[in-house]
Amino acid sequence: MNPDTSQTQICFFDLETFVPVRGQDLAIVEFGAILVCPRTLVELKSYSSLVRPYHLSSPSLDFLSRKGINPKDVFKAPSFSKIADQVHLFLHGRVWAGHNVEKFDCVIIREAFEKIGRPAPEPKGIIDSLTWPRLQAIFRLGSRNTGKSLDDVRMNLDVIKHCAAVLFLESSLPDVLTTDSSQQYPFDIENEGETELDVIMEEDPEQEFLDEMYSETDIAEDTSDYEGFVRPDEVFEDSISASLIQHRSGGHRIILLRDVALQLFCPRLRVHFEIREKYFDQHTGLPRLSFVVDASRSLCRVLDACDSAAKQTSEDIGSYSKWRPLVARDSTVRLHIINGDNIAQYGAEIHQKDFAGNEQKLEFSKFDVAELGSLLRKGTYVDAFLSLDTYDYNQHAGILLVAKKLVINW
Repeated sequence: MNPDTSQTQICFFDLETFVPVRGQDLAIVEFGAILVCPRTLVELKSYSSLVRPYHLSSPSLDFLSRKGINPKDVFKAPSFSKIADQVHLFLHGRVWAGHNVEKFDCVIIREAFEKIGRPAPEPKGIIDSLTWPRLQAIFRLGSRNTGKSLDDVRMNLDVIKHCAAVLFLESSLPDVLTTDSSQQYPFDIENEGETELDVIMEEDPEQEFLDEMYSETDIAEDTSDYEGFVRPDEVFEDSISASLIQHRSGGHRIILLRDVALQLFCPRLRVHFEIREKYFDQHTGLPRLSFVVDASRSLCRVLDACDSAAKQTSEDIGSYSKWRPLVARDSTVRLHIINGDNIAQYGAEIHQKDFAGNEQKLEFSKFDVAELGSLLRKGTYVDAFLSLDTYDYNQHAGILLVAKKLVINW
């Protein structure tokens, strides 16, 4: 069956990407897609191909090997311009489906077609759910990211099938299988508002650590120079290490290194959950400021590597604290804004950027959670300059993403 004979099919697709040469944009190294009947959820046709980038460096070849991709196969693979016709046939005019497809895969596909001077395919609709990894864990369907595009695509289809089966069974036997209103549906999206970290926030060692370790002197440092911040897609996992240092407050702390202390610049993070005026700093009495954002695939990759390096160092020095991963199961992360003793001062520079790219620093006359929350509403995009600070406090350990500068996109 020719894949363009019916535009009613759903196209589940996935891209494997990497940075071929340091400092360059992400490049597609594999494309995989399946066409699915929307009525039966049966796979009708599939296509996958490795893609040869125009330039490759030695570190990028090592990175491909760690992802389970043979660099020799990549050298033999066609360039994207050679498979563009087939990619267009599968995608154009269909409903696109996948994990994080709207923020990541759609953008990469359009850029790839733009680079070869061809019009990009357009979707009839988009099915994108960052809750799929959570559903996948509920249904015990295996690893979230296998490194193989078709495997990841079929995993997403399996999640949809399982959800459909559960909904059918509940509608068929409502008196037997549905839960009462006091119970949370296991993958109720509304329940995502309370993360695992929120459940114990009232006596949260992570938050208490923030209260203890940060003061006005910590946040009054000059943050006008952000040259040391790197984008996640510029970081290779094997370049990340963890080291133990003496902290000025006494004791030791683990720092994450990439030659120097690792600091990240993460553009266009979408606010997933807003700042909540619910938990308070035990010293100042001011609300603790944090909010949740959707993490890109490259950011998840880097943060997972940071967790692994820091956790290993923590265990090596004899810590038995429970380690808290940075990335939640729904591919979100929490960003912290440190409170200062000065009630008119936030621990991060807050800027606004208009559609033309003009940036302006915001000045605040008072500490106002409602005012700051109105700027960081759900769905807003923000460019974040982040430091990675480790903690080990009250039998819990992990890494904090602390905002040094936030640029709100308008």
